[in-house]
Amino acid sequence: MAGLLALLVLTESRRASRTRPDGTLVLLGEQDRTRWDRALIQEGQAILRRCLRRNQPGTYQLQGPAAALALVDELDLDTYHPFHATRADLLRQLGRHREAAAAYQRAAALAPTDAERDFLRLGGRASR
Repeated sequence: MAGLLALLVLTESRRASRTRPDGTLVLLGEQDRTRWDRALIQEGQAILRRCLRRNQPGTYQLQGPAAALALVDELDLDTYHPFHATRADLLRQLGRHREAAAAYQRAAALAPTDAERDFLRLGGRASR
């Protein structure tokens, strides 16, 4: 669970830089890093270092997309848009583009904000 906590803390550290003034999403590589919360980044990194020192791989460590998709597909989260967005990205990485497109559309249909819907309708690629 520490890996999941680290992921959540590191994700939160970027909150201020994830959307443009018009409300559209900003991809990680395009975010203004000066707006990232350095204290939260340090906290997330410290959690990860503690995990690495234990040298015991946990549930939330990175896996290949096929293994991750198998785990995700076991979940019963059909009404949760991040579930479908995650499936879509993993399917895209595996070259299963038709299935990925359907998963992106399902995620977009469930997304709570216009920015998220627009992002997902573009197949997880931000518009410029």
